[in-house]
Amino acid sequence: MAQRSMRYALTLAGCLGLVGCATMPQQFTLYNKEDRWQGHLDALHETISADINGLHYKGFYIVSRGTAVTTTPDYLFGFPPFMNNMVDISMNSARATLVASDGSRLNCTFLFEGQRMLGSCESPTGDKYQLVAGEERLEKK
Repeated sequence: MAQRSMRYALTLAGCLGLVGCATMPQQFTLYNKEDRWQGHLDALHETISADINGLHYKGFYIVSRGTAVTTTPDYLFGFPPFMNNMVDISMNSARATLVASDGSRLNCTFLFEGQRMLGSCESPTGDKYQLVAGEERLEKK
C-alpha cells in the first residue's frame, strides 16, 4: 500500500513539474482566404482567446482524455483474484469554444504537440479559419 502511495506521489509530482514548464501562453495564428489574426492559448488556466475583425473572442478548451483498464491474473496470490490496472490517457487533441462581447461564437478543434498546433475554427455563420502555431520554426530556415 505504501509503495502504491509513493508511486502516485511521484507521478503527481512529475505531472506538476511538466505543467509548470508549460505555463507560458502559446501564440497561434488564424488564417482565412483574405487575412490572418492572432490568438493565445493559456495551458495553465485552460483558456483560449483570439482577436478577429476587431472583436476579442475568449473561452475555454478541453483536452481529450480517456481511461484504459487492463485485467491480468494475479499469479502471486493464486487464481482468482484478478488485478485491474487503470491508466489515465491524455490525448493530443482538444475542442474549444470562444465568445465575443457581441455574442458571436467560434468553435475550434485542434491537435497539439509541444509548441505546435494545427486545427480549424468555425463560426455558426459559416466563417472558417485555419489555426496554426509553430510555423515560425519553418520560416527561420
